[in-house]
Amino acid sequence: MASLCTTSLALDLLFLLLCLSTCQEDFHKGKDLSPMRFTHHLYNTSIYENAAPRTYVEMPMKMGVELTDPLWEIKFSIVSGDDQELFQAEAVKMGDFAFLRIKTRTSYSASLNREVRDIYALTAEATESTFDLKAKTKVIIQILDTNDLKPLFYPASYNVAIDEDSPLQTSVVKVSATDADLGSNGEFYYSFTTRSHPFAVDPFTGTVSLFKKLNHTRNEKYDLTVLAEDRTKKISGVTKFGNVARVTVDVKKMNTTHPVIAPMPKVVISSDGKVTIDVHVKPALKPVDSLHIVDGDTHKHFEIIPSGVQGNDFQVISTKKISWSQFPNGLNLSLQAKDRSFPSLLSPITQLHIPPVHYTPLTFQEDPYIVALSEFSPLQTHVVKVSVTPESYNITYSLKANPDSAKFKISPKTGIIVTTHYFDFETKRRYEFDVVANNGEAETHVVVEVTDENDNAPQFVKHSYEAALDENSPVGSSVLKVGAIDKDIDKNGLVTYSIANTSPVPFAIDPFTGVISTSEHLDYELTKRQYHLRIWASDSGSQFSQVSECPVTITLNNINDNVPLFERVGCNTTIPVDLPVGKAIVELSAIDLDELQQLKYVIESGDELEIFAIDSAGAIKLNRPIPPNSNAFNLKVVATDGKHRSDPSIVRVTVSNKGEEPTLNCQETGILKQVTDKLIESIKPILTSEDFTNVNLTPICCAIYGKNIENKLKK
Repeated sequence: MASLCTTSLALDLLFLLLCLSTCQEDFHKGKDLSPMRFTHHLYNTSIYENAAPRTYVEMPMKMGVELTDPLWEIKFSIVSGDDQELFQAEAVKMGDFAFLRIKTRTSYSASLNREVRDIYALTAEATESTFDLKAKTKVIIQILDTNDLKPLFYPASYNVAIDEDSPLQTSVVKVSATDADLGSNGEFYYSFTTRSHPFAVDPFTGTVSLFKKLNHTRNEKYDLTVLAEDRTKKISGVTKFGNVARVTVDVKKMNTTHPVIAPMPKVVISSDGKVTIDVHVKPALKPVDSLHIVDGDTHKHFEIIPSGVQGNDFQVISTKKISWSQFPNGLNLSLQAKDRSFPSLLSPITQLHIPPVHYTPLTFQEDPYIVALSEFSPLQTHVVKVSVTPESYNITYSLKANPDSAKFKISPKTGIIVTTHYFDFETKRRYEFDVVANNGEAETHVVVEVTDENDNAPQFVKHSYEAALDENSPVGSSVLKVGAIDKDIDKNGLVTYSIANTSPVPFAIDPFTGVISTSEHLDYELTKRQYHLRIWASDSGSQFSQVSECPVTITLNNINDNVPLFERVGCNTTIPVDLPVGKAIVELSAIDLDELQQLKYVIESGDELEIFAIDSAGAIKLNRPIPPNSNAFNLKVVATDGKHRSDPSIVRVTVSNKGEEPTLNCQETGILKQVTDKLIESIKPILTSEDFTNVNLTPICCAIYGKNIENKLKK
């Protein structure tokens, strides 16, 4: 009995364990099939390096979890991939979606540096505490490059030597720099920080070359500074964003001797401002040949004349008055002598300072003077008054001669400038010239800007326009485009177009483009066939508007769009049985409003025995004798123009006794009157009002619609 109980207990325990195992497996399956999921298993995002704290990564798609249950409270966290703890995840709930936002932390010691690490692979987890739901996704953060690094030289200094007589364009040294940034951020230019040396550097290769002759006597050594400057920063206005390299160039001396200017010349200035400088040159192996001013005399104030018997002494003298207002700090002359050897040997350059004559210089109150002048200005129009300070009673004003100044004159005493010619804005818009006081003691620049006036009317590109248009074209169809040009500018040259006809016309014109289009349905048979438009082109001048007119002729093209119409329908006729063959029974002429004269007549039915025939004019004739015992015929007649067919006209022919007179009874459609009225309307542009009362329409109608209408009109 005890054994049986033990066995039963064991079976119960085994069943319980089996149930627990099954329930736990179902529970885990439920976790795997969690309803909370990210929209994607992998997200690609990006952020720029050196981003500030709390900067969000950029994501091209929606990143997060859809809230299928409104009771969910989602939180996001980064569970792996962020060992330095640079990033922070947060949840932003908007409607039925919880957005995963990743940003840099508020404070972090490390910074995002693309050159150190350019990608981060993070694992983000979403948790929902109420229902204990979890979901994970991968977030790839690409670190984007910014232009944060300067070009670096390696090495940072260079020492080279070059012979004094090296030819121009000799390559001296090549410097090299690198920039770790990507793309255009890593591009840079080479340049010198100063230009007071005889060398040039290639901005792309860094090759330093010689572009001026060297002189060991002047400079034995050059200390150059080469700048590698970031290209993108330079374009954006940030200058000298880069690093420098030091280049020392030693000039090797040639084994020659040269003349020397010694002792230092003395400058003498007389009471009238004349400058005299005595210069002595010590010769070397060969006699002294000449002395030259190599710099400082851009205005050619000085000349050099030899003095003395041996040719070693010279005088530098001023040959014209020096305007010291232009040189408030004086003049610096550079002198150099050469001997008679071949090639000539040059002395070291000697620099002399000529102090200014101290006085209060004249200056114009404005420089430049900028004034506006209307192109309508008459002769002697006041332009501007120039004046100098300090004021003086002995000031004389004059204009420097140039092509622009020829249209003006100035009062020598008052400085008032007036016009001497007429002006045209379209010919020339700007005049510039210089005004001087006291023959050059002071100078200023005058700019006269001619302002546009509405003195030009729009001019059409063509004298007249012609166009053709098919009838029945859709309303709004473009017919042609007119164009006009106005030489004025702004509102004075803004051209708009309009139709100036006094009577209504079925056309409209775009006021800005000049495109003429239809505004009504046009029918060749119902409307006029030629339209004469008066097109105006107007400018938008502020004071008044200039207008030009151009004629436009638009002709309608006739197309085959009308069905032929019979003049008579429902004809009933009686003919005797002995009617002669060839005798006309009835005339069923039709009219085609298209005026194309292509009508043909056909008896479609009722004449199987070919007793009747119809000619090109629509006349039905007896083609053969009427068979005996024939009582009546129902002839179905149609007219066609090759494209359209008329409604059939039924002719009922009743055969009467021999010898009886034929009878005819038809219903008139009135189409002839309609044609006449339309014809009168269509030729209105050609005929005057008096012509309409006396005009004979018969030849016109006959030419258009044929002889049948001529007969009708005569009746």
